[in-house]
Amino acid sequence: MWSIAVGTAFWQVNNPLHSGAMLRQQKEYAVEQKNVVRGFLSSDNVAPLQEFDRRTHRFPHFDLTLKLLRDPDVQPYLPPSLSTDARKGPLSRLASEVPMTWIIWMGIGVCLLLFGALRTSIPSSGASAKDGMRQGS
Repeated sequence: MWSIAVGTAFWQVNNPLHSGAMLRQQKEYAVEQKNVVRGFLSSDNVAPLQEFDRRTHRFPHFDLTLKLLRDPDVQPYLPPSLSTDARKGPLSRLASEVPMTWIIWMGIGVCLLLFGALRTSIPSSGASAKDGMRQGS
């Protein structure tokens, strides 16, 4: 009975008729937030950022957010969508290069699985001697 109730609740929460409007609103907030932050970085005008935060409460620690956005040491690490010159920072470059190494990680994983399978399927010499002693008794 419990699984039916959980399944029904899960279906209702994920029903596009109910969640579609919420997801569209969240996407609109994200696009607006990106534009407001980009505008703040280019003009240092706090008013649009404050108005957006007042309406949406997207910056729970507004003063800290301002401090970080104004910090020149943080700005190179912002994503290209927020930087004023759309240049990739070191984290963005790393984030785009790491997925290209998936084949290497997949190969290492397969080798480790094979090594583990071979190691457990071949009995060690000590184990076979003990098994022989048990069978002879």
